[in-house]
Amino acid sequence: MLAFFIFLSTLVLLFWRPWNLPIWVFSSLGAFFVFIFQLVDFKDVCFVFSLVWDSSLTLVGLIILSFSLEALGFFDFIASKILHFSREKNQEKIYISTKKLMLFLLIFVFFLSAFFANDGAILIITPIIIALFSTL
Repeated sequence: MLAFFIFLSTLVLLFWRPWNLPIWVFSSLGAFFVFIFQLVDFKDVCFVFSLVWDSSLTLVGLIILSFSLEALGFFDFIASKILHFSREKNQEKIYISTKKLMLFLLIFVFFLSAFFANDGAILIITPIIIALFSTL
């Protein structure tokens, strides 16, 4: 019952966020109280960490890769290339074909998800979509 109370109060504090504190403060407090009341043993934490350390490290690496690509202007470059290939000319009027745009986006997402995990594809395609719609 105590574990449920700590869990519920942590969730309420996470959603309510009193005193404008960051989210990590409330989740750390919940974890701290679980340790203080000995509801979770340190051996259990080590076991869970041994299960997820590689995927957590991969996610951190993908986030660093995404920030690096953003700093290099890669997302704006790809967005401009996708828009360039999506153009059509009709009676001396140039416009963006939505069918071509969707086709190129689908192909790009296909190759991204083939080389990266789903998280990596999401971290890379989201800034490209934002750059696409900010230039339209």
